[in-house]
Amino acid sequence: MLYKKRKIIDIQEGENFIVCDSENCDYTIPTKSKHMSLDHYVNKPCPNCGNNLLTEKDYKTHCSLMKIIGIINFLFSWTTVFIKPGETYDIGVKINDKVKITKK
Repeated sequence: MLYKKRKIIDIQEGENFIVCDSENCDYTIPTKSKHMSLDHYVNKPCPNCGNNLLTEKDYKTHCSLMKIIGIINFLFSWTTVFIKPGETYDIGVKINDKVKITKK
């Protein structure tokens, strides 16, 4: 029997890939956009308001968060044997100056 390695943190894409941070702008880039690499949007202006879509600081924070999640999955995936199949907890993460975690 092969052991299927499970992740303690499974990353799933939301509806929006990038959301403009400006309070007066509702521009979003959907998950199904033609450029699915975040580095394509670093320091690019928003087509609606002209503000920065993704600052270099926010991009680096995102990359650091992905590395941390990878390390957690590597070190603690064994704990998933204690989780009942189908038992999950959904949270959302928004990176904008600070990492904000919201329960869905």
